[in-house]
Amino acid sequence: MRKLTLFIRGVAVFALAFGLLWQAALPVQADVAPPDWPPGANPAPGAEITQVRMESEKVTLTVLPKPNGAAPGSATVEAVFNLRNLGSAEEKMTVRFPLSFWNGSSDGFGRFPEIRSIEVKVNNRSVPTRRVESPNPSEYEDTPLPWAAFDVTFPPGEEVVLWVRYGCDGMGEFPNVSFRYILETGAGWQGTIGKAELEVRLPYPASQENVIFDEGVGFGGMTPGGVFTGQSIRWVFEDLEPGPQDNLNVLVTMPDAWQKVLKERETTQRSPRDGEGWGRLGKALKDVLRLRRGMRMDAAAQEMYAESVSAYEKSVELLPEDALWHYGFADLLWLRAYWSDQGIFASQYSDARRAVLELRRALEIDPKLTQALDLLQEVGLSAPDLVRWDGSRADYLILTATPTAKPTEIPIEALLASPTPPVPPSAKGPRLPGCASALALPAAAVMLWGRGRKVRPI
Repeated sequence: MRKLTLFIRGVAVFALAFGLLWQAALPVQADVAPPDWPPGANPAPGAEITQVRMESEKVTLTVLPKPNGAAPGSATVEAVFNLRNLGSAEEKMTVRFPLSFWNGSSDGFGRFPEIRSIEVKVNNRSVPTRRVESPNPSEYEDTPLPWAAFDVTFPPGEEVVLWVRYGCDGMGEFPNVSFRYILETGAGWQGTIGKAELEVRLPYPASQENVIFDEGVGFGGMTPGGVFTGQSIRWVFEDLEPGPQDNLNVLVTMPDAWQKVLKERETTQRSPRDGEGWGRLGKALKDVLRLRRGMRMDAAAQEMYAESVSAYEKSVELLPEDALWHYGFADLLWLRAYWSDQGIFASQYSDARRAVLELRRALEIDPKLTQALDLLQEVGLSAPDLVRWDGSRADYLILTATPTAKPTEIPIEALLASPTPPVPPSAKGPRLPGCASALALPAAAVMLWGRGRKVRPI
């Protein structure tokens, strides 16, 4: 961690696949990542040469309000593929769905998790699947690959409809989760994919607040080109020859975290004199902005930061003697001051100064407040020109020094003007399969980062 002076801050699915292999490297947020789950993929033909074309596909990934077990997020995927044999001869294929990592990789910890459910229909008739194994193609692993297999016949000139439904878990860590869907394995069919429609459906209205397009957040960012419609984001591709660049990656705020924001927004609208409600809203917004190694800095995040500041201001106005909400406010302001890359002295100075003011007030009310003392120590260690703390006495230097720039009268709008996303540290960690155009595997453990109270959120 570099020293922060008064002017400079420190840098404190499962897959539906028929034989094609795909390898993807997914960016991670920091030095440790959750276990990976294999991404799913479009169906691929069971032969090297086929006259069967994928005329269309429609995939709907529905994010669930609650995750499966300890997963960071879960979804159900329903996919319909319309295939037509353009040749003059009948083709028979053994369709295979990978039950674990289709490319032979483990989850990064030597484990090979398998999918928990799969339903398949051919021309609207349910078909049973059988478990088969194939040699592992990876030079680093020797565990055989498990598959769910079934046979399909493609008569010449006729359309065959494949329908698949499964549950998948995403990859991520609080407060964000990523779901993936692999299109490129569809390149093995005859010609192009006539039309591909992809829809991601959330449990609440979708917007740039809870759908994240900022690549600096990590986990692959968000595929561009999506259109918001109610609770959904939709992509449409026509005459597609899919490659790695066409694979879908969707990064969203974890539903549990976003539902807290929605709940507290409703609470404060219903009870505008509820100081606790305003404090909880500020905390909920802060939680979805904070990253393990940074802070969201996209345009929607700037607006949410301003909303969080306003919520904390109302909380401490209604509850002026509540040390915890003063601390929570200080924590938000320091988070912004520490991670801001704007390079605007007045803006950073303003956040840092306001953070120290709120921190001092919290300790005036409750000198033994653990969270406030911890934050005071953090500020003192990373910015000794702002606060000097020897473990028993604090000198609030930033509050007594004569500023060379006007510090506290900068409007929020100026503070939010030209955000620059923080660059996440490069790192390698365990890999998770995503939700592709077929099936995905259960997701991995969630890593939570941040401060909190056992009794009441701040």
